[in-house]
Amino acid sequence: MKHRNDLKVLAIVALCVGLLSSCGDGGGKIVDAPDNQTPADVGTDTTTPDTSLPDTFIPPAPDTSGGDVAEKVLAVDACVVTDTACVPELTVDFGTVPADQNASGRVRLTNSGSLDAQVTTVNIASDAFAVSATSNGGATVIPALFVVGQEVELTITLLAGQPEGALPANMATITVAANNGFFQNVTVTLTGQIGAGGGTDECVDGTNDCDVNATCTDTDDGFDCTCNDGYEGDGKTCALPENCTPNPCLNGGTCENAPPALCQSADDCESDLCRAAVCEFDSYCCNNWDGNCAACANGGVTDFADCTTIDNSCKTDGFVCACPPEWTGSLCDKVPSEDPCDPNPCLNGGTCKTGANGEASCTCTHVSPGGASVDSRYCSFQLKLNRPLGVSEPAAPVETRPQRARSPSS
Repeated sequence: MKHRNDLKVLAIVALCVGLLSSCGDGGGKIVDAPDNQTPADVGTDTTTPDTSLPDTFIPPAPDTSGGDVAEKVLAVDACVVTDTACVPELTVDFGTVPADQNASGRVRLTNSGSLDAQVTTVNIASDAFAVSATSNGGATVIPALFVVGQEVELTITLLAGQPEGALPANMATITVAANNGFFQNVTVTLTGQIGAGGGTDECVDGTNDCDVNATCTDTDDGFDCTCNDGYEGDGKTCALPENCTPNPCLNGGTCENAPPALCQSADDCESDLCRAAVCEFDSYCCNNWDGNCAACANGGVTDFADCTTIDNSCKTDGFVCACPPEWTGSLCDKVPSEDPCDPNPCLNGGTCKTGANGEASCTCTHVSPGGASVDSRYCSFQLKLNRPLGVSEPAAPVETRPQRARSPSS
């Protein structure tokens, strides 16, 4: 009996030694727990994993390539393009659109993440809208390639022919998807109203109430009025600022508020000084006036003259002075010259001298163009007309630009 018990003990010892060898760390070592951790805590992650994901993302399939998926991010920046900026508020406002006209708005997308993607779809719950896309300065199609750093601009167009009332849809959903399964939706709000057809341009038909010194601009829902340069007001009422108090004119001169530039209208120029200054550059404007003359008065380059070096005769400091007969100058601070050639009344490079009668006499040196002759009084051009015998010359010369057509409204 004792022999059998000894065999049992040996068997148990052998079993225990075998178990210890198989459970060890290659060498049968036992890892002690740190002082502040129980053995049960060793190798155990006690944190609760965050299983929440954004609604706009689909978890990617497991990456077996060995890359670090956590470093790859799909991120899309979006804004609505206006006349002056790209605003982050994603609302396209069509305004009030006549039923027989199209209206559009633009949305700009930028891939600001680290994953290449595609703009896959633009969903609008109505076929009353059309969507087009541009990228890298040219048209593209949807699905559109959308690599990191790239911009894609979408134009959402409300098509003509819709019934009056509310828009047929109030939302556009743009989906951007990456190749590894990530995707993001961009939601754009659509607002506006469809009005009656036959939209009118109040700036053209004269039904606007803009001030005579304001500019009218047609808009989708009406018109805007903006005061011209040098005037103040809301566009419906525009006035010159007060620059005559105290009176800047000297020697009894009378001050009148004026815009910063004279003779800016194509209709006429009421300033003799300004007209004479323009006449030095463009002889047509000596006795006539049109849009090119007005542009010259403002120091511009026209089809007929480069007026960038024109003097300040057409400029003001916000006022003009009406001087007594014995004074002249912009501030009535100069004595008028008794010399009839000061200032020179001769045009087109003519030379002035005082005649025996004390009046100015012009010597004209400028060659006349085409069929025009020279009026020697002031060296101005007049058209020579061919008429049958017995037909008298017209009472007044006709100023023209031979061989050069000119639009009165240009």
